[in-house]
Amino acid sequence: GPPKLSAERVQQRIDDDINEYFSLGDIRELCACVLDLSKRTAKLDDSVPKMLCKQAIIKTFDARGDGPKQKVATMFAGLHKEKLLVGLELVAVFKELLEGIEDEAVDVPHISSYMSLFIGHAIADEVIPMSFLCDAFNHLIESYSVPALTMATNVLKTVLELKGEDKARDMYEKSNLKLETLVEPGKPRDAEAIAALLDDEGLGALDPALLRSVKEAKEKAAIQAEEERRLSLLAEVKGYLSKALGKERPEAILSWMREHCPSESAGAQVTRAVLRCLLDGASDGAPNADAILGAIEKHKMLLQLYTEGTRKGDFSRQTQCLYEVQAYCFEHNFPAGLMKAVFRQLYDKDIVFQDAVAEWREDLTETPGKTKALVQVREFIEWLEEAEEESDEATEDD
Repeated sequence: GPPKLSAERVQQRIDDDINEYFSLGDIRELCACVLDLSKRTAKLDDSVPKMLCKQAIIKTFDARGDGPKQKVATMFAGLHKEKLLVGLELVAVFKELLEGIEDEAVDVPHISSYMSLFIGHAIADEVIPMSFLCDAFNHLIESYSVPALTMATNVLKTVLELKGEDKARDMYEKSNLKLETLVEPGKPRDAEAIAALLDDEGLGALDPALLRSVKEAKEKAAIQAEEERRLSLLAEVKGYLSKALGKERPEAILSWMREHCPSESAGAQVTRAVLRCLLDGASDGAPNADAILGAIEKHKMLLQLYTEGTRKGDFSRQTQCLYEVQAYCFEHNFPAGLMKAVFRQLYDKDIVFQDAVAEWREDLTETPGKTKALVQVREFIEWLEEAEEESDEATEDD
């Protein structure tokens, strides 16, 4: 056979082959050269393909333009396809180069981007496994110039770009990659933090289930927090009104309520709580019609504030106000004439409108005492309807 080449001559041949590949981009010719050179090489510590890969990567650091880098990025797959390069050899090359990457970054500022590109292509072309990332970048977790997590996400972006969402997601899932192991000590590494990282880096497609579960958990927590806030506010309002209604001036109460419980953010439960505190405060144990009607007159601006609709045509809070009167009267066994009188007072003081009365009457939701309540206010409702008819007739006459 042909004579074996010296180590120095092998290095020179590898350098020549790389330059030719950079110039022509012919992967088949490169594979033929590697095969021929391997046959003529004496036993060395590293194989020809491994030496070629390492030397080619290093040469791209000083190369002008992206051409050489793209050629090297696709070179691994060509060598691997021809069974000239095995994954473990390329893994070893990457590990050797990554070991001193922080020092190299001083002279090659963009070295992390270059290495991410090469590793990303090697993973996308299935020359090396994606699980390699954690082991490869573990020593860079606390690095300032070449952070491990930045390297890993850049690699994943390359894989996602090359393989598309479905294939990249499948590779990510099968790799069982634990990005949290690359997070700098002292920084969040829980599911929410990793989901935010993937989303911020445009990698959400790799683990949509994680993003979805974190989003659902955050929404649930937000709902729970809002419910706790609402209940706390409701308790505060009830506590204040139960003491203030009989002691403080209506203006002072109205001012406190506006400051601590803005109407626009208050729900129907606040509306009902305000009215219930007023009813209970005026009753002094047993319902007192005159006292209740007087309290409504006295605090009509407070009641108007919390029965006003949040949008035009919205009478829901007024309707809830009527339901609270129903509940109060039901609990006190419907004192004769009380519900009718309270409905009329609320209407006369512009606290509830006819539309709200209609909504309350037509609502088919079963609530305690609704049937009897309808009987109690029948005359009031009939009076409202007659007044409306008379108003319509007067309008027609005009």
